[in-house]
Amino acid sequence: LLLTAADVMRTGDDNAVVNEGEPILDVLQKMTKAGAGAACVIENSGKMVGIISDGDVRRHFLKGGDPMQATAREIMSDKYSFIPPELLAVDALESFQNNPKKIGEMPVLNSTGEPLGILVLKDLLRSGIV
Repeated sequence: LLLTAADVMRTGDDNAVVNEGEPILDVLQKMTKAGAGAACVIENSGKMVGIISDGDVRRHFLKGGDPMQATAREIMSDKYSFIPPELLAVDALESFQNNPKKIGEMPVLNSTGEPLGILVLKDLLRSGIV
């Protein structure tokens, strides 16, 4: 019951973080390596500016044109939910449940907006809080 988002979040190679100028192929490689359905998009300062989900990539590919020419900035959504690392895991689960969109990943950001990790709903449920 005392687990926090920081205790359950994915970090390092298990958290796909991409620069806003990275090409879509690099984004897909990092998401695949992390085994998550989303990537945090950062600007040069390290601050998060958007998120790319599997759904964002699919929608981009269906638009037509040459889908491999896009950058992370062109595909990302700049409207995203996030949580602080000290949030209790049970409260993080509530954030997922109350989110208007049905999402499977939520970035964990520090007070300056830099991604520390990503909380995956599956991992949260596996943690035994329910």
